[in-house]
Amino acid sequence: MGKFVRVCSLVGGIGFMLCAGAAQAEGIKDVLSGKTLTSPKGKTVYILNSDGALGGKIAKQNVVGNWEVRDEQWCRTISEPEERAGDACRTVAIDGNHVTLGGGGQSVVYTMQ
Repeated sequence: MGKFVRVCSLVGGIGFMLCAGAAQAEGIKDVLSGKTLTSPKGKTVYILNSDGALGGKIAKQNVVGNWEVRDEQWCRTISEPEERAGDACRTVAIDGNHVTLGGGGQSVVYTMQ
């Protein structure tokens, strides 16, 4: 059975992206598993292991935690370092090798490798 991803076209010549809104959680997880997401200036790097482990760095600090797809959102729980510990869930939009994670009034476009 193939993966279902709803395609959303944006009006006004802005472009188009794949939207995770109607994608099944497993489809999103399949796309992100085993990938590295890097922010535009490289200050945040998330390494998304296929077993749900999360590694990487935020502002030169190594981070450790877990990630999952819940309610069609990308969710991460950072356990180390303690000052970055906590949970966050973000909406997901995937366009080729770019992943936009949004929420809390902001969005960041990561390069996916």
